Amino acid sequence: MKTVFTKFSTEAPRTRLINDYLSDSKKKSYLEIGVRCGANFFQVNASRKIGVDPDYFFSKRSLLKAMLKRRNWFFKMYKMESDQFFSKHEKNLQANGLDVVFIDGMHTYQQSLKDAKNALRFLNKDGVVVFHDCNPISEIASQPNLPNEKINWNGDVWKTIFQFRQFSNSFECFTYDTDEGLGVIKVKSKFEEKLLSEIKYSEQIQDLDYNFLNQNRSSVIGLLEFTEK
Repeated sequence: MKTVFTKFSTEAPRTRLINDYLSDSKKKSYLEIGVRCGANFFQVNASRKIGVDPDYFFSKRSLLKAMLKRRNWFFKMYKMESDQFFSKHEKNLQANGLDVVFIDGMHTYQQSLKDAKNALRFLNKDGVVVFHDCNPISEIASQPNLPNEKINWNGDVWKTIFQFRQFSNSFECFTYDTDEGLGVIKVKSKFEEKLLSEIKYSEQIQDLDYNFLNQNRSSVIGLLEFTEK
């Protein structure tokens, strides 16, 4: 299966994918978990933008540059962990919902699973959840704990994608083979929120190793080609 996206030379694949999904949404409500310096966040086209990161930092220069774009005139940033954000702002999230959620926070199976379940509780109809770091290219990059070496750490976020792929009656779940793996979860019509209580952290999934992923990559995370025009 091949999906084609229009190419914008100044945007990373993750940003192009997110903006493509938002272009199909009327409300354009966007949440990003793991904003860091705002490199992706400030390029997203959404009328309602929310960022969550306990350690985000914007330089004065990058912030001034971002504010020159209309898409960045109205946004909210929360300097807190994602669990706290979802708990503290539940009423507001229920009232407005979310169209696209980008999860790029703590790169662990346990935390990415929590973030996914929380995001799905507030997802609007036809909404989508996007993950970064779902296709690690080396064993050391896939470690659940941040290695000491200076590498691009992906962690074991891929295990969350694998787990949601076991519920194919309720979710469409796959990974674009680009940008270190862009995982996607879409809700199907048969989905009921009570299902989320059945999707629990699993020691069995936690114990899956890199060899399991590497030998079954296409089926484990549902790899799809990401093609640009």
